[in-house]
Amino acid sequence: MFLDTQKLFNKVKDRPKSTKSKAAMAWLRNYAMNFGEKIPNTIQIHLPPCSTKTHVYETMVLESQMEFEEPLSLSHFLRLWREEALHIAIPKTILFFSLERQKYYKHQAKAISHPEKDMSLIIDGMDQSKTQKPHFVHASKYTASVWKLRVYLVGVIVHGIVSMAFFDLFEYSHSTNHFSFSEYVR
Repeated sequence: MFLDTQKLFNKVKDRPKSTKSKAAMAWLRNYAMNFGEKIPNTIQIHLPPCSTKTHVYETMVLESQMEFEEPLSLSHFLRLWREEALHIAIPKTILFFSLERQKYYKHQAKAISHPEKDMSLIIDGMDQSKTQKPHFVHASKYTASVWKLRVYLVGVIVHGIVSMAFFDLFEYSHSTNHFSFSEYVR
């Protein structure tokens, strides 16, 4: 009995997926990309901790009613999620960097809605090895030893007001405590 069940299980697992199953997994991946948070240095995507797999399923059923009259069952959806989308998870707690990001978004929204009262500013410098000129995607022995012009690029966003980029050809000091740029580009 067990061997027959095992063979049947293997046949079911190897069977090609139905159109509904493929569509459900495509929908789940898209949902995760839109509402999830990619965890750095992994393939993991975390959906908000306040959601449940049942809620995700119900959302999928509502959004796919036009496409399929008879949706997948909840158990089938959960089995597919377990087998094909293990990288999409719903954590029990919020990670620290997620809290930081939420705080940043909160201040960004405040600055956009009340620019006379609040200001949110972000400054970020680009990796300097990517801004050297000429920049080659694949460096050969010859191009690796060629002199390159160093270009310092910093982006600044004042939320709700302006976005700016500053370029400098290393004419000024570039310590973290001293910002001075030679050109302003909008």
